[in-house]
Amino acid sequence: MMAELSLDNLLGSMVQAAKEQLGNDWANVASYAADQMKLISLTIIAISTLQKEGQLTEEQGKADLAIAKNTAEMALITDAGLTKLMAQKAIASALDAVKDLVDDVLDFPLL
Repeated sequence: MMAELSLDNLLGSMVQAAKEQLGNDWANVASYAADQMKLISLTIIAISTLQKEGQLTEEQGKADLAIAKNTAEMALITDAGLTKLMAQKAIASALDAVKDLVDDVLDFPLL
């Protein structure tokens, strides 16, 4: 394991990637999208912490991330008015931006 996961080293990259993916739509959904990226970041940090403590398996970690992604997707669709595809692409871009960092820290590939 190389680095520690923190809100500082996840959130900025995730928000920037989502912003780039959403383009002109970002202005209308910025606060909603940033909030959802923060919640996903906190979920990833919790997964990392629990995995290090031996309290979380790969299967549980992936299930927890799936729940966070689905929750974010629904919030972006219902609260921010994005289409399902737009929400999915924004989340996928955000996670791709931190994939190497997250997967290097965890003992299993999460992203």
